[in-house]
Amino acid sequence: SVSATLSFRNKQEDNFTNRTFKMPLRVADTESEHTLQQFVGKKLIRKGQTGPEDGLKEEDLASPYRVIGPGMMVTMDYRPDRTNVHVDETDTITSVKSG
Repeated sequence: SVSATLSFRNKQEDNFTNRTFKMPLRVADTESEHTLQQFVGKKLIRKGQTGPEDGLKEEDLASPYRVIGPGMMVTMDYRPDRTNVHVDETDTITSVKSG
């Protein structure tokens, strides 16, 4: 996931407080697209499984998303908000695209 830090102003004490939020990854977001591309060549860690530290956890993907394996049939409808994660037979990520 991507972390974002926001500053909030406390009017009574006249100071700022920083809070960090974890945001799910979605390829349609420019920052997330760059972030997701770094996972090409790494392992996709499926929900409920463990894997390498540098892998992409499936639960960190924002909905809607789909994982597409080799030879898998998928619909051809284009959804710009959907993240398509293409993997090989060993769940190594081969590409990440919107649609």
